[in-house]
Amino acid sequence: MTALLIRAGGSSYFIPHGFGCDNVVSYKFVTTTGSILDVNVNSNADLFRALKGGSSNFGIVTAFTLRTFKLGGIWGGNMIYSAASTADQQLQAFYDFLADPRYDVNAAVQMSISFAPSVGVIFVNQPFYALPKAYPPALQRFTQIQPVLVDQTSLSTLPAFAELSAQSSPYGS
Repeated sequence: MTALLIRAGGSSYFIPHGFGCDNVVSYKFVTTTGSILDVNVNSNADLFRALKGGSSNFGIVTAFTLRTFKLGGIWGGNMIYSAASTADQQLQAFYDFLADPRYDVNAAVQMSISFAPSVGVIFVNQPFYALPKAYPPALQRFTQIQPVLVDQTSLSTLPAFAELSAQSSPYGS
Protein backbone atom coordinates (compact mmCIF):
# COMPACT_ATOMS: atom_id res chain seq x y z
CA MET A 1 0.00 0.00 0.00
CA THR A 2 1.33 3.44 -0.90
CA ALA A 3 0.49 6.44 1.25
CA LEU A 4 0.55 10.06 0.19
CA LEU A 5 2.38 12.12 2.79
CA ILE A 6 2.67 15.83 3.42
CA ARG A 7 6.26 16.83 2.86
CA ALA A 8 6.60 18.06 6.37
CA GLY A 9 9.36 17.89 8.87
CA GLY A 10 10.03 19.23 12.28
CA SER A 11 10.64 16.39 14.68
CA SER A 12 9.69 13.60 12.34
CA TYR A 13 11.13 10.86 10.18
CA PHE A 14 11.21 13.32 7.27
CA ILE A 15 13.28 16.12 8.78
CA PRO A 16 15.42 16.44 5.63
CA HIS A 17 12.33 17.51 3.67
CA GLY A 18 11.94 20.61 5.83
CA PHE A 19 9.21 21.99 8.04
CA GLY A 20 5.61 22.06 6.86
CA CYS A 21 5.86 25.77 6.03
CA ASP A 22 8.80 25.02 3.71
CA ASN A 23 6.49 22.94 1.52
CA VAL A 24 3.56 25.33 1.14
CA VAL A 25 2.98 26.04 -2.56
CA SER A 26 0.17 28.58 -2.19
CA TYR A 27 -2.28 30.19 0.22
CA LYS A 28 -5.84 31.45 -0.22
CA PHE A 29 -5.77 34.55 1.96
CA VAL A 30 -8.35 37.04 3.24
CA THR A 31 -6.95 40.48 4.11
CA THR A 32 -8.17 42.69 6.94
CA THR A 33 -10.16 44.66 4.35
CA GLY A 34 -11.92 41.52 3.10
CA SER A 35 -9.99 41.11 -0.15
CA ILE A 36 -9.29 37.52 -1.19
CA LEU A 37 -5.79 36.92 -2.52
CA ASP A 38 -3.99 33.99 -4.12
CA VAL A 39 -0.58 34.07 -2.49
CA ASN A 40 2.39 32.15 -3.89
CA VAL A 41 6.00 32.67 -4.90
CA ASN A 42 4.93 34.58 -8.05
CA SER A 43 1.84 36.43 -6.81
CA ASN A 44 2.15 38.50 -3.61
CA ALA A 45 5.63 37.07 -3.07
CA ASP A 46 6.41 39.26 -0.03
CA LEU A 47 3.24 38.11 1.72
CA PHE A 48 3.98 34.50 0.73
CA ARG A 49 7.32 34.72 2.50
CA ALA A 50 5.82 36.48 5.54
CA LEU A 51 3.12 33.84 5.98
CA LYS A 52 5.72 31.11 6.44
CA GLY A 53 5.83 31.18 10.21
CA GLY A 54 3.93 34.45 10.52
CA SER A 55 0.80 32.78 11.88
CA SER A 56 -2.36 34.80 11.28
CA ASN A 57 -0.81 38.19 11.96
CA PHE A 58 -1.53 39.50 8.45
CA GLY A 59 -5.09 38.27 7.82
CA ILE A 60 -6.74 34.85 7.59
CA VAL A 61 -5.50 31.88 5.61
CA THR A 62 -8.58 29.97 4.43
CA ALA A 63 -6.77 27.29 2.38
CA PHE A 64 -3.30 26.20 1.42
CA THR A 65 -1.65 23.77 -0.98
CA LEU A 66 1.30 21.63 0.10
CA ARG A 67 3.93 19.68 -1.86
CA THR A 68 3.66 15.96 -1.16
CA PHE A 69 5.62 12.87 -2.04
CA LYS A 70 4.61 9.26 -2.44
CA LEU A 71 5.79 6.96 0.27
CA GLY A 72 5.87 3.22 -0.14
CA GLY A 73 7.48 1.05 2.48
CA ILE A 74 10.12 2.54 4.73
CA TRP A 75 12.89 1.01 6.81
CA GLY A 76 13.60 1.90 10.41
CA GLY A 77 12.73 1.37 14.04
CA ASN A 78 14.31 1.48 17.47
CA MET A 79 17.90 0.54 18.22
CA ILE A 80 18.87 0.60 21.89
CA TYR A 81 22.43 0.70 23.20
CA SER A 82 24.14 0.97 26.57
CA ALA A 83 25.67 4.42 26.88
CA ALA A 84 28.47 3.02 29.02
CA SER A 85 29.93 1.03 26.13
CA THR A 86 28.86 3.07 23.07
CA ALA A 87 28.63 6.77 24.01
CA ASP A 88 31.72 7.85 22.05
CA GLN A 89 30.62 5.85 18.99
CA GLN A 90 27.07 7.26 19.20
CA LEU A 91 28.16 10.87 19.37
CA GLN A 92 30.73 10.45 16.60
CA ALA A 93 28.14 8.73 14.37
CA PHE A 94 25.67 11.56 14.93
CA TYR A 95 28.29 14.22 14.15
CA ASP A 96 29.48 12.38 11.02
CA PHE A 97 25.90 11.89 9.82
CA LEU A 98 25.11 15.59 10.09
CA ALA A 99 28.45 16.74 8.65
CA ASP A 100 28.38 14.45 5.60
CA PRO A 101 28.42 16.63 2.43
CA ARG A 102 26.74 13.75 0.53
CA TYR A 103 23.71 13.92 2.82
CA ASP A 104 21.00 11.47 1.74
CA VAL A 105 17.61 13.22 2.05
CA ASN A 106 15.88 9.86 2.49
CA ALA A 107 17.79 9.24 5.73
CA ALA A 108 16.89 10.54 9.17
CA VAL A 109 17.74 9.58 12.71
CA GLN A 110 16.32 10.66 16.03
CA MET A 111 18.65 10.08 18.97
CA SER A 112 17.51 10.07 22.58
CA ILE A 113 19.39 9.51 25.80
CA SER A 114 17.33 7.82 28.49
CA PHE A 115 17.57 5.61 31.56
CA ALA A 116 16.62 1.97 31.98
CA PRO A 117 16.86 0.61 35.54
CA SER A 118 18.29 -2.72 34.40
CA VAL A 119 20.97 -1.18 32.15
CA GLY A 120 21.53 2.41 33.24
CA VAL A 121 21.92 5.25 30.75
CA ILE A 122 20.94 4.18 27.23
CA PHE A 123 20.90 5.62 23.73
CA VAL A 124 17.65 5.06 21.85
CA ASN A 125 18.22 5.68 18.16
CA GLN A 126 15.43 5.71 15.61
CA PRO A 127 17.03 5.50 12.18
CA PHE A 128 14.59 5.78 9.27
CA TYR A 129 14.96 5.55 5.54
CA ALA A 130 12.15 6.81 3.30
CA LEU A 131 12.65 3.98 0.82
CA PRO A 132 12.15 0.24 1.37
CA LYS A 133 15.87 -0.54 1.73
CA ALA A 134 17.13 -2.26 4.88
CA TYR A 135 20.29 -0.96 6.54
CA PRO A 136 21.00 1.73 3.91
CA PRO A 137 24.57 3.05 3.59
CA ALA A 138 23.55 6.53 4.82
CA LEU A 139 22.65 5.06 8.23
CA GLN A 140 25.46 2.51 8.62
CA ARG A 141 27.24 4.80 11.07
CA PHE A 142 24.47 3.91 13.51
CA THR A 143 23.56 0.37 12.51
CA GLN A 144 27.15 -0.88 12.78
CA ILE A 145 27.63 0.25 16.40
CA GLN A 146 28.07 -2.74 18.70
CA PRO A 147 26.91 -4.05 21.03
CA VAL A 148 23.25 -3.28 20.30
CA LEU A 149 20.91 -4.32 23.12
CA VAL A 150 17.69 -4.19 21.08
CA ASP A 151 17.23 -3.91 17.31
CA GLN A 152 13.60 -3.41 16.29
CA THR A 153 14.35 -2.18 12.78
CA SER A 154 12.36 -3.58 9.89
CA LEU A 155 10.80 -2.79 6.54
CA SER A 156 7.31 -1.56 7.32
CA THR A 157 4.87 1.34 6.96
CA LEU A 158 4.70 4.75 8.56
CA PRO A 159 1.57 3.88 10.63
CA ALA A 160 3.34 0.80 12.03
CA PHE A 161 6.37 2.88 13.05
CA ALA A 162 4.13 5.49 14.66
CA GLU A 163 2.50 2.72 16.70
CA LEU A 164 5.93 1.39 17.75
CA SER A 165 6.96 4.88 18.91
CA ALA A 166 3.69 5.31 20.82
CA GLN A 167 4.29 2.07 22.76
CA SER A 168 7.24 3.63 24.59
CA SER A 169 5.27 6.69 25.76
CA PRO A 170 2.41 6.66 28.25
CA TYR A 171 -0.95 7.64 26.79
CA GLY A 172 -1.37 11.41 26.79
CA SER A 173 2.33 12.23 27.12
